[in-house]
Amino acid sequence: MIPPVQGLFSTAPQKAFFVIHLTGNHLSYKDNNDDEYTQALPNDDDYDRSVHHVDNLLKQIIAEAEKEFG
Repeated sequence: MIPPVQGLFSTAPQKAFFVIHLTGNHLSYKDNNDDEYTQALPNDDDYDRSVHHVDNLLKQIIAEAEKEFG
């Protein structure tokens, strides 16, 4: 997900409006879980791990926006 966002941000004009649609937690909660989240949150359930995944993705997108647009 992040490479397309990086490309979009790096080629956009300084004033731009972006809509990034994320599936978030609407799919099966297990879809957003992998070994990283299972190990990082061993006592949490699939829903909590899915929220953690989406939070991390949003943090990465915000960091890219701040890097490109200050």
